[in-house]
Amino acid sequence: MSTSEVKQDATNEIDYEKLRKSTRDLEHVPGEDGWPIVGHTLQLLADPPGLTDKLYNKYGPIHRVNWMFERSVVFLGPDAAQYILKDPDNNLSSRLGWQSFFGEMFSGALLLRDFDEHKYHRRILQPAFSMSAMRNYVASLSEVIENDIIDWSKQNDFRAYPALKTMILNTAMKTFLGLSHADDITKINQSLIDVFSALVAIVRIPIPGLAMWKGYRGRKYLSGYLRPIIKERRESSKADMFTQLCQARSEDGEIFSDDEIIDHTITMLIAAHDTTTSTLTNMLYEIARQTEWQDKLRQEVISISNNTPDYSDLEKMNLTDQVFKEVLRLYPPVRMMARRTIRECEILGVTLPANTTIWASAEFTQKMPELWSNPDTFDPDRFSEQRAEHKRHPYAWFPFGGGIHTCLGMRFSEIQVKITMFHLLRKYRFTLPPGYKASYQILPIRKPKDDLPLVIEKI
Repeated sequence: MSTSEVKQDATNEIDYEKLRKSTRDLEHVPGEDGWPIVGHTLQLLADPPGLTDKLYNKYGPIHRVNWMFERSVVFLGPDAAQYILKDPDNNLSSRLGWQSFFGEMFSGALLLRDFDEHKYHRRILQPAFSMSAMRNYVASLSEVIENDIIDWSKQNDFRAYPALKTMILNTAMKTFLGLSHADDITKINQSLIDVFSALVAIVRIPIPGLAMWKGYRGRKYLSGYLRPIIKERRESSKADMFTQLCQARSEDGEIFSDDEIIDHTITMLIAAHDTTTSTLTNMLYEIARQTEWQDKLRQEVISISNNTPDYSDLEKMNLTDQVFKEVLRLYPPVRMMARRTIRECEILGVTLPANTTIWASAEFTQKMPELWSNPDTFDPDRFSEQRAEHKRHPYAWFPFGGGIHTCLGMRFSEIQVKITMFHLLRKYRFTLPPGYKASYQILPIRKPKDDLPLVIEKI
């Protein structure tokens, strides 16, 4: 029996089709509808933080917006984030919140499952992200990363983002799929890019040549790449994540279907591929800009006696952890988290009808002066034990989401970043070109528009 055959009562009670077709009266919520037809969509794509600040200053922390051809309500601040992401009364659907963005490309992803069904799948997936699994991933991650960065200093016009993207994809091939090398790695990379770009496409119809069409094509390619090797992996002794998903069983002995394995694997590849690349790129930018922090991190990794770190060595990298957290505060890869009401409910005094899309903003909350001192300043010491600004509220810092939908790969991302910085800072010194200041693309993922040129000096 596969998990798709298991009945999940709480989820099955939701009439998703009826909700999609219901109407929403939001006139009582302060806000505006923006320009005719497109609403705030073009403003969102051009300057997401600027739009949020403008509407916050005009209407306050709870306001109505109209983007991607739909009215929705934005909730700003840590109290709102805590309520929305923890959802104590089970009023909010993650599936419906993200459906218009992920659509059929990720219909079986964990993010698009609710309540009992979500818990069921998450429980089966958990062993692939357990502490023992993390320990097993360290050696393979380190091997790929160390090999991939060997010739960085020899490259002319080095750009951090594509270099890191290739490295992260290679680690995914090894750690996620158990492949040392994929002959068609360029095709895999392009397919992942196309799928991710489709998530924020304005035109949501797969018209040939446009982003949604390319996204579906990329999704089809990735599915075709994975499906033929599932049968072999169900009997394999490999320890990669894909093999673990192929062999995963519930407490009652149910297994994932082939489609479920593919859905979960592609989701993990997308999540790890782009978000970690974004985070590492922004880390390199900040330590190249703030060279005193680069020196601190270098001393930290040099103090570790092993040339290849083990799991316990990563635990000693406290300053690197502070920089990692500060970069995620300033540059959260996912700036807002979506949910949709499944029934009429009240959130922070505002009554919302069923089928209302709502947003909680990590980006805004993580720069609130009420929570953070000099919030626009790069200051990793704010995460030190002495200052601990992130503990001023349970949801002052939530780049990995929160509640039952907290990102399963949070610990994996931290390990991958630490191993990368361990090898990079032992081998290279990074500086910015004279007079350089990064200009950022925010959507679909936050990164320097020019891919971050760096001057690299071999140590």
